Amino acid sequence: MKRMALAAAVLACGCAAGAAAWIALRPPPPARDGAPVAAPDFAVTLHDGSALRRDDLLGRPWIAAFVFTRCPTVCPIVTSRLAELAKSLPPAFRIVAFSIDPSYDTREVLAAHAASLGAAPPRWAFASFQSAAERDRVVQKGFFVHVEDRPDDASNPIEHQPYVALVGADGRVLGWYDATDPERVDALRRDARPAGLAGFYALPAVNATLNAVSAVLLVSAVVFAFARRREPHVAFVLGALLASAAFLACYLVYHAKAGSTRFPGTGGARTAYLTLLAVHTVLAAAVPPLVAVVLWKAARRDWDRHKAWARATVPAWLLVSVSGIAVYWWLFRA
Repeated sequence: MKRMALAAAVLACGCAAGAAAWIALRPPPPARDGAPVAAPDFAVTLHDGSALRRDDLLGRPWIAAFVFTRCPTVCPIVTSRLAELAKSLPPAFRIVAFSIDPSYDTREVLAAHAASLGAAPPRWAFASFQSAAERDRVVQKGFFVHVEDRPDDASNPIEHQPYVALVGADGRVLGWYDATDPERVDALRRDARPAGLAGFYALPAVNATLNAVSAVLLVSAVVFAFARRREPHVAFVLGALLASAAFLACYLVYHAKAGSTRFPGTGGARTAYLTLLAVHTVLAAAVPPLVAVVLWKAARRDWDRHKAWARATVPAWLLVSVSGIAVYWWLFRA
């Protein structure tokens, strides 16, 4: 009965800490630029020969761009800005560049253009429409981006606006951004970060919450240790271990599928973030064997050495948990 009560206390403490942490750390709702508008339905052929429909993108956010390969004006600026932005987008994102020149931009032309830009899948997709009418339906009537053919102007055969659209995981447009304006590109970068924490890609927020639970349970275990209350001390240590193990499992699953996210800042902010990440990574690698030694000493009832090892292990373990929260916040929320 006593053990059940202790388990219930640990569970209650963990749930309370997790709920409070999730409220603070959960992904914010993506900002919407005006009333939500559903992205138009489409069926296009990509530069690698595969087909893409709007519904194929549901569940992950994406950016829609409207360019063409022989554009001499704004398109090179749009693609270069998006290529730079792509380096710091959350892993969930895809960039779909719709060609607005269906008569010229064949799949082969788009494939060569993508290769020249180093724009590789799955991040990038260059899409071609079957006809100008289908282009106008999707681009002008669906995304509200102006496109006008100018057959008499050989130097610039299509006039269009340099806007890109940010589309949420629910298939609704969150906003439009002038990709030639550095301030609007920065706004796109800011808005993309919370939009990128959707569905499976919200796991970083879950990981940060598990780190918070582990930290709270570990501090509670230390308090009971100083109070010389061995049974609750052991129970809370085991709770912290379970929270850390759950974090490790979620972390590995996320990075196996999503890869890593590049810090978008520069200068001193980037240096500070990389320093924090280095400290976190080194300690995260050192803590599991240290914890194993501490537990081994306790199992053998070698209490003096157990305490000696714990004095080094607990601060490192706590720092890993807290720095993990800071890494998440700085990378996805700051």
